[in-house]
Amino acid sequence: MGVAELVSRYPHRHPRDLPTGDSALLGAVGPYGTHRLGARPAYDAVLDVVIEAAASLSRQRHGALFVLERETGLEEYADTGIRVDAAASAELLEAIFYPNSALHDGAVILRGNRVVAASCTLPLSARLSRGHLGLRHRAALGITEHTDCVSIVISEETGEISVAASGRMISRLDGARLGGILKGLFAAAALGGAEAGGLRKLFR
Repeated sequence: MGVAELVSRYPHRHPRDLPTGDSALLGAVGPYGTHRLGARPAYDAVLDVVIEAAASLSRQRHGALFVLERETGLEEYADTGIRVDAAASAELLEAIFYPNSALHDGAVILRGNRVVAASCTLPLSARLSRGHLGLRHRAALGITEHTDCVSIVISEETGEISVAASGRMISRLDGARLGGILKGLFAAAALGGAEAGGLRKLFR
């Protein structure tokens, strides 16, 4: 049984409280401390997964928060959540953020094409007032103020998709616009130089 099926089968159970066989599966899915700082994970395939999941969650108005690790390691934030270390898929991401599921609170951290951890706690941005945006949006922005990651957040109230990078956020996105921004951002980062600088202006 895969991780997505576990989350769906036991939506109200904490992963540590899953039956023995299922807990053993979660604990044996593989190592998760092999990332080297400075190594750039490959994101070609996972961006399509994230875009698909975000669009579906938006339509259903299910709140969610994804964090895509780049050069800066996110181990300290992954340590605050539940380790998953599973291949990323739209089905898994949607299952994690299904309302009242065991892992729906907090953020999912992705490294390359792997879901590293779920239900992670992130630093909150102090630049957004409490009444302006909710905790998910403040966390999505806050993590990009401390690292070079990219975060995607879906509002459970409106279904609105937002993306944050470099301490800035772009909101009111649909799946197509999200895809254009994410793919452009990661392509520019891989190329570096003027291309990356031009795209970063979107977030300033």
